[in-house]
Amino acid sequence: MSDKYQPLLGKVALVTGAGGGIGKATVLNLAEAGADILMCDKKTDSLQGLADEVKKKGRKVEWTGTDMGVLEDVNKLVEKAKAGFAGVDILVNCAAVSPFFGPVLQADEKLWDKIMSVNLKGPFFLSLGIARLMIENKKPGNIINIASAGGMRPDPMLAVYAISKAGMIHMTRMLATELGAYGRRIRHPLQLHLALFHTHPLLPAHLGIPRDPGHGSQADTPGTHR
Repeated sequence: MSDKYQPLLGKVALVTGAGGGIGKATVLNLAEAGADILMCDKKTDSLQGLADEVKKKGRKVEWTGTDMGVLEDVNKLVEKAKAGFAGVDILVNCAAVSPFFGPVLQADEKLWDKIMSVNLKGPFFLSLGIARLMIENKKPGNIINIASAGGMRPDPMLAVYAISKAGMIHMTRMLATELGAYGRRIRHPLQLHLALFHTHPLLPAHLGIPRDPGHGSQADTPGTHR
């Protein structure tokens, strides 16, 4: 048993986009603080290795392949949280994609739908599903949305991605307003938090700075359009 201060001992954290970047670092830090972990990513290659790292910290961990742009996957993730952990205390919406770096006039419907599905629709409905579990369990909870400074000011060549992050920022405000009020009725307010990251997508990799979004390995590389 570790003598380290573990303020999250007994808590369960769900982290999306856990396969790399900010998502992976978030998982390790939450586990270090004592939280048990449910993590997901569209790309699952690195999740077993990450799970092994979490287990070494003495924490329970489960992982699953989830495409945050597919609502059926999101609903299955909520069910897995309920079945495997009886609920979630902390949700970190970290998964994101940014598959195109270029002029806004080159954006098309396929690009728009892909980015909005993963960066906004998925986190929105996952937040609702986890919030319902928190309310059902009458437990306090925290929902943390990883946004970007690009959602607060124009970000040239990343227009659709920046718009999706502006949506996430306002989504956080709206959910905090409604869920916070509902939370007071059950005496356990749901707290929503917004984390902002901003690094230029073309920064050299050797600097060790995650690209924006770079949240998890679901994030596509700017310059590819798929």
